[in-house]
Amino acid sequence: MAAASFKVEPKDKPNADGTTSVRIRITRNRRHAYLNLGIRIRVNGDERKSEWNLKHDYRKRNWIKGHRKCNTYNEEIQAALDRLEVLALQHPACTSKEIKELYENPPAEENPTSFVGFIKALELRYRSAGRISYAEQLRFSLMRLEEFAATDLRDARILTPAFVASYEAWLRTQTRKHSDARRFSPKTIKIYISALRNAFEQGIQEGALPPGRSPFAGLDLYVPPKKQARPEAEVILSLLDIDLTHKPEWHHARNTFLLLFLLHGGRISEVVKLEWVKVTEKYVSYLPGKRSAKWKTVPRNEMINGILAQYPRQGTYVLPWLPEDFPSLTATQQYDTLKDVKDHINTALKGISHRYKLPHITTHMARRSFTDAAFKTLKDLWQVQQLMGWSSISMAERYAEEIRLEELNTASESIFDRLSGKLQENNFQTT
Repeated sequence: MAAASFKVEPKDKPNADGTTSVRIRITRNRRHAYLNLGIRIRVNGDERKSEWNLKHDYRKRNWIKGHRKCNTYNEEIQAALDRLEVLALQHPACTSKEIKELYENPPAEENPTSFVGFIKALELRYRSAGRISYAEQLRFSLMRLEEFAATDLRDARILTPAFVASYEAWLRTQTRKHSDARRFSPKTIKIYISALRNAFEQGIQEGALPPGRSPFAGLDLYVPPKKQARPEAEVILSLLDIDLTHKPEWHHARNTFLLLFLLHGGRISEVVKLEWVKVTEKYVSYLPGKRSAKWKTVPRNEMINGILAQYPRQGTYVLPWLPEDFPSLTATQQYDTLKDVKDHINTALKGISHRYKLPHITTHMARRSFTDAAFKTLKDLWQVQQLMGWSSISMAERYAEEIRLEELNTASESIFDRLSGKLQENNFQTT
C-alpha cells in the first residue's frame, strides 16, 4: 500500500452565509477522501481580502491569516494533520476513506485501564475541570509519543526505559515548524516528558495502572538557565506619555500592558477579565488564576485611576476585549478566546515597540518587570510572595535564585569583556 498524503484546502463551493469551509484531502493509491474541520473563513481571489493565505507554506503552518482566530485555526489544522499521519503509519493497509473514518470514529480502548486509555481519560477530566492548558499538554505529548512509536501503545510493556530514552533522543531531532532552524528546545522536551511521567505516576497512584517504576523517571531533563528578557519599570511607565488614541487597538493594548504591571504583576487572563463590580473607590480586586483561592487587592493610585477613567463604567468588564457572554462559553471556548486576545495584544505591543523605538515587549514581561522591581525595593521574600499572590514561598525563592544567577552571569560577562579589551589593547601596542 502506498504512503498517504494530505493537503489542506478550501472547498470549491462556498456556504450559504458566504464563508468557505476548510478541509483536508487524504490521498492514498490515487483515491481521495475529504475531512471537514468545521472551520469557516472568507476566501477571495484578492489576497488582501482573503482569510485563506494564498501563499501558505506547510512548514510555516500559515494556512489562515487575518481571521480573529487564525492562530487557533492553524493549530487545529496542524493537530489534525499530525493525527492523520499517525493513523496512516499505524494502519498501512487502510484506504483514504478508512483513515478518515478512523479519525472521526476512533476505536474504543480494548483495555480502558491501559496507559493510553488513562491518558485520554485524564485529558477529559482536565477539560471538564477547566484546566485546558494541562489537557492540551497531555494531548500533544501523547500525539508525539504515538508519532514516534508508529504502533499500538495500549500495551504498557512497550514503554521500557530504553524505549523512552530513544523517544527523548528523537524529540531532540524534531522541529516546531518542520524547519531545521527551530528544533524543540530543552524546555519543550521537558514539558512533553514531564506530562507523560506525571500522568503515569498518577495512574499508578489511582490504581488504573499496575504498580511499578515509571519508565519516564530517571531521565536527565535539565533545562539550562536562560535570561528572561523584560524592560525596566521606567520603560514601562514611559508608555503613559504616548498618545495612541489614533489607533484604538494599540491604545487598549498599551492600557492592558500597564495594568498588568500596576496591578502587582497580574496575568493577562486575570486583567482582561477584570470586572467593574470589583473596582471600588479605593481598591481593585481580582482572583489570581493559578493555584490560589485568595483574592488579590491592589490600592488604587494616580496611574491606575488615569487608565480606569478612559473607560465608561458600563458592561461587565473594564477592558473591551471579552464578549459579555464569556462566562457562558465552554472551558475550551474560553481558553481559545483568551489565547486569541493575548495574541492580538502582543501583536499590538510589537507594533508599539517598533514604532516608538522601545525594547521588545510582551504581556508576560510586565509581570516579570514588576517582580524585579518588588525584589529590588523590598528585599523580603515573604512580602514579594504576598504581592505576587504566589501559592508558596518556594516560588519567591526560585525567582530569587534566577535573579542571583542572572547577576552572576552579568558579572562574569563584564569580567571577560574587560579582559578581552585589555588583551586587544596589548596586542595593538605590540604591533
